[in-house]
Amino acid sequence: MEQVNKQRKSKLDTYLKNLREELIKQLGNHLDSLVSRGVLNAYKVKRDFGMGDSTFNNLCQCNSTASPDTLDKMAFLIAYYLDQYDKKLKAEPYGKSKQEKIDALSEMTDEFKLLYGCRADIAIKMVNEQSELLTN
Repeated sequence: MEQVNKQRKSKLDTYLKNLREELIKQLGNHLDSLVSRGVLNAYKVKRDFGMGDSTFNNLCQCNSTASPDTLDKMAFLIAYYLDQYDKKLKAEPYGKSKQEKIDALSEMTDEFKLLYGCRADIAIKMVNEQSELLTN
């Protein structure tokens, strides 16, 4: 019985390791996309949330040393910067370029929700509530 429990724990540990590595890989690709589109960068993340440049850059490069806590924090950070980008777009005059950016924002938001699932929904809701408090 003890041998069976050790085998299950070993499989669970392997599953968690693989899950974390895949999340970091997909997160890195998503962050890369957000950085290239001007939604966020290491400087903004450090200025606004105190995350070190090396931590952010390691995530962008799919370095698997990020803690689960850091991965969870990234959900809120991404939601925050997507919201900031949305506000910036709303202030731009309407035109073809703006419509392309709006479409890209929708795509980035969908990718974010696919990556983080219900955590993305919670982060978006919190950011929206925070925005409403600041504008009222």
